[in-house]
Order: sequence, then structure tokens, then C-alpha cells
Amino acid sequence: MKTTRRLIYGLVCIVACSMIFFGCKVADTKVVVSDAFTSNWDGSGADPGEILPNVTAFYLPAKEYRGLVGYLTAQRISDVTVRFKIEDPRDNSWIQIGPDLTTNSDGIAKLNHLRNYIPADILDLAPVELRLMAQVECDDGWSEDKQGVLNILSNDTSANPDVLFTDHDNTIHATGGANTILDYIDFVNMFGYDWPYVDRYVKDILPDILDRADVVIITGQPESVRPLTRDQMVQHFSPDGTRTVPIIVKADMNCAESSDYKAATITILRNLYGAEHCLAMVGDTASEDGYGALASGVEYIPFQIMKLLQDSLAIGGGFAPVDPDDIAWDWRDVYSRIF
Repeated sequence: MKTTRRLIYGLVCIVACSMIFFGCKVADTKVVVSDAFTSNWDGSGADPGEILPNVTAFYLPAKEYRGLVGYLTAQRISDVTVRFKIEDPRDNSWIQIGPDLTTNSDGIAKLNHLRNYIPADILDLAPVELRLMAQVECDDGWSEDKQGVLNILSNDTSANPDVLFTDHDNTIHATGGANTILDYIDFVNMFGYDWPYVDRYVKDILPDILDRADVVIITGQPESVRPLTRDQMVQHFSPDGTRTVPIIVKADMNCAESSDYKAATITILRNLYGAEHCLAMVGDTASEDGYGALASGVEYIPFQIMKLLQDSLAIGGGFAPVDPDDIAWDWRDVYSRIF
């Protein structure tokens, strides 16, 4: 055991020292930008809030494995300069928003007061979806990620689209967990690049929903899993390679508990979209997805709840537990409840 620990500590020291000695190189720096939400709120009435953009800088040598293990064990790059940019939909030019920032000890930088940095003539286009980019300055240039999504909602909520909130793991993809014995086996899917669909209907029904409403994933995953989840969503639901489903992870919000994180996130999105446009929150964890939805005044659709190791029907917070008859067992059922 002591020998193993020494080896691990030695590897960590080698990685850290190599970064200090060789610096930050574009080829070895993987930048992952988050998705974000704001509105053209004009200052009158209550501020609906924002989901702020952030970026994580990973040290991932180009020749090394960049799958789940690679991201989970990657060194974070601190004290490097970061820039956020949005694409102007009128001429496809990139505009920097906010000042240059610096990554913290976790390799993360967040842009506060997002709305204040977006040009007024772009805010006037709301509701509108923009591409979001983050750049990290390296010794030999800038490493960047252009795959972020920024949704600007209208302060006149009657103009906004409908929206469905959903969990990801065991709700869209079968990635493992404590639902059934098969889910424990499926956990190995997280280490590959091709995660199976949660059921045989979601691959057709989710695109159908996207034709009628926005879909936003609200997941308790760590930020290290964000790039792989993003890739899988594009691979399975965006044949043209365009991102259509924003993903919010727990690290995007300042909440210690997953239940509080989901409640805070859904509340902000409800305020931005307008309560009348929020169709439901779909998820397999009642104490997180269910609590988050009901505490925010949004309908909860419990999905495939079969947990083995806990009182899985309990929502908490004074809310009644899930009625087993209300559980949706596939995405056909979800679709029939929201339309």
C-alpha cells in the first residue's frame, strides 16, 4: 500500500513539475467551456438571474488517453489567462465578453455579471441561442473550445419557447448507477466512448421534443465528465454536429448539496423562460430531480425509479413521496405527459 501511494505521489509530482518546467502548450491543453443562460432584463422588476459561463483548463498531453479516466485524473492548469467570446449571429464574428480572467487553483475561471458584457444590440435579439467560446493562453498560442452554448431569453417571457429539463445519467444514456443490477454493470459504459441509450425510444423522441421545445440537461456530474457527455449528446442527437442541448453540471452553481443545486438551477431557468413555458423535470433520483422540480414550482416526471440501496421514492423537503404509479418507464410515456 505504501509503495502504491509513493508511486501515485511520484506521478503527480512528475506531471506538476513537467508543467512548471515546460509550461502550458496548446497541444497539451484541453479547454472545456460550459453552457450559459441569461436574458435581456432591463433592470425593472426582479432580476431573473443567470447561469454564468465558466471554463476548465486540463493538462492532457496530446498522445495520452483523453477518455473519462484521462479527464478525471488530469492535472488542472492554474494561473493562466482566459477569455470568453460569443459569436455574433449577424455576421458570425467573435466578440470578447468581459475582461481577461485567470484560472484558479482548480483550473477554473468564471465570468460574473454575464449580461453586462453582452452588446445591447445582441441582447435585443432575444430569445436567441449563440455559440460560446473560451480561450486559454499558452506559451505557444491560444487553446480554445468553441462548443459552448449561450441562450439569451427574452424578458418578455411570452416570446420564449417551451423548455423541458432532464437529468442525464440513467435518464438519457444508460451510464450506470444504483437503479438495477444491470445499471451497476452498465457503469463500464462511462469509460467508453459509446454510451447506450437509456431505452429504445429516446433516440427518436428526444429529437421530436427538440422540434417543439428547448431541452436542458441538469446533471449532478462533475465538470470532468462534461466534455464526454457533450460529445455523446452530439453523436446521438445532432447528426450535423451542432450542439442543441445545453448541459449544466453541479460545479456550475455554488451549491454543496445536489438537491439544492437542482432547485437553484431550475428556479433560475424557470424565471428566465417563464413558468408557463416549463414543461417538466425528468429524472431518476427523486430526492434530487424531484425535489429540485417541486421546490421550483415545476412538474416532476419520475423516470425508471428502481433503486436498490435507498428509499428511492422519498423526495424530502416536506413533499409527498413518489407514487409508484406515476413513474415513467420509457420516453414514450414522458412524451405523452408533456404534449
